[in-house]
Amino acid sequence: MSLRIVTWNCCRGRAEEKIALLDHFKYDIAVLQECAELPQIVGKQFWRGDSARQGVAVIARGNYSIRTEPELDGVLPYFIPFRVTGPTEFLMFAVWSKNHPRAQYVRSVVRAIRIYQSLIQDSECVIVGDLNTNAFWNASHPRYENHAAMVELLGELGLKSCYHAYRNESHGEETIPSFYLTWNEAKPYHLDFCFAPESWLSEIDEVQLPLFHTRWSRSDHRPLLVSFRNPQDNDSQPTCTS
Repeated sequence: MSLRIVTWNCCRGRAEEKIALLDHFKYDIAVLQECAELPQIVGKQFWRGDSARQGVAVIARGNYSIRTEPELDGVLPYFIPFRVTGPTEFLMFAVWSKNHPRAQYVRSVVRAIRIYQSLIQDSECVIVGDLNTNAFWNASHPRYENHAAMVELLGELGLKSCYHAYRNESHGEETIPSFYLTWNEAKPYHLDFCFAPESWLSEIDEVQLPLFHTRWSRSDHRPLLVSFRNPQDNDSQPTCTS
């Protein structure tokens, strides 16, 4: 069975309007950052935020359902574990990496991965969201808590970035950005990710990341969609395709 996951930092605004835009992707699971508050619907819709104007939303549609998993101590907001059930069942972390005084951006992500390491190792796991990191800033963080360290750690846990696998691109050399600083086309960065099990990579059907001049320009981020044909096909072999 196919699985379509989309993530988008929608830059506040009315949640209903932003979510309606995502219908374009015919998604099964959506993870939104900077999303305004929306109603909690058991199994289908989750929201958590610092204020009613912005937080993290997770939406499941069709045959898919979500439930939160127990959260471990020491993890900064937002690195939220969910159990996704349906045609494909897996552990998912919905992420919005922020500039927290205790750990800036990627540092909090690396620490969270280490805290949840045993759970990730024991599960088919997807880590998806606005990670606010890129190899471009490796030198701005300690080498054990920078982007390269995150990618290496996830690789050891069997997870790879779907965008980079599908397009056969290296971290820091992305040809399609997911973020435009101050809405400026001349300041592009790739900050949004979906990491999935290596065994799922050969089942990637498509990766969509809209360009600058599109309907998505009401946010400085662009949504990232990853579509899998049959991610839990036991005959699948890991691969990177272009």
